[in-house]
Formats: sequence, C-alpha cells, structure tokens
Amino acid sequence: SDLCFSMVQTDAAINPGSSGGALVDRDGRVVGINVSIRTESGANDGVGFAVPSDVVVVYADSIISGEPLDTAFIGVSGQPADGERAGALITEVIPDTAASQAGIQVDDIVVMMAGVEIQGIQDLQAQVRTHRPGDEIEMVLIRDGAEITVVVTLGIRPADPS
Repeated sequence: SDLCFSMVQTDAAINPGSSGGALVDRDGRVVGINVSIRTESGANDGVGFAVPSDVVVVYADSIISGEPLDTAFIGVSGQPADGERAGALITEVIPDTAASQAGIQVDDIVVMMAGVEIQGIQDLQAQVRTHRPGDEIEMVLIRDGAEITVVVTLGIRPADPS
C-alpha cells in the first residue's frame, strides 16, 4: 500500500498541546504533523515524532472523499523482550485476528515489521498504526531461538478490541 510510512523524527521541542501542529523545515515547508514525543522527564526534551506530510495529504483526501479511515489491527498483547535482542515479546494472541491467522504464537519475539526494527511492544503498536487494514506486512520473529519470517494481512480494529 502507498500508505505505508515511517514517522519523521525530530529534536524540535514538542510540548503538550503541540500534537496536530505543523513541523516545518527552515524554509517554512511543512514536512509533517506533530503527533508525539518520547521523553524521560515528561517535558519537551526528548525525541519528537510527526506523520509525514505526504501521508497527511493522502488521509485528508480520503476524509474529503468520504472514504472510511479504519485502523489496522494485528491482535496481540505483549511486553518488551528481556533477552539479548530487543523486540516485542508476545504474551497473548487474540483468536481470529491477523496475528492468529499468520501463525504468530505466544512467546514469539517480534524483531522487525515491514523492514523496521522493533524495540518493544510500543514500537510494534506504532508500526501497525502506520498501515491500513488489508496491508500485507512481513514480520521477522524469534521463535525458540530461530529467526522466522511470517506475512500478516492486517485486519480492522474492532470497536472494542478487548
């Protein structure tokens, strides 16, 4: 899908309330829309993230034309892996979801999704949100010490995914 994207990372100060604001370059061109900051202190010192402007345009066009903006869903719960390799340790696979259909299992460690390294469960969740339902995504897992690759066709997030 052409809606597959990575976030723009910035060291520009992003304060509470800045989400939705424009991230601009030195020439005043909009390069993204601010969405979050990763900070240890809770202040604006940290790493900021923005949705790239070309993705914003695609979504805006979808909204204007009345297309549904369903959120992608994989169907797992997890926690950070505590071994020598960073990743998302899967603690639950919800039945009849993209993850279960792809054969993802409890105790798998997701280390890469669509070519992006996964550092923990929040990374996995963030990467899922960068895709659309129906996208086929290649994931690299560690299972019983061996690296395997699976292809996941993302589903649609249910109204109540619990």
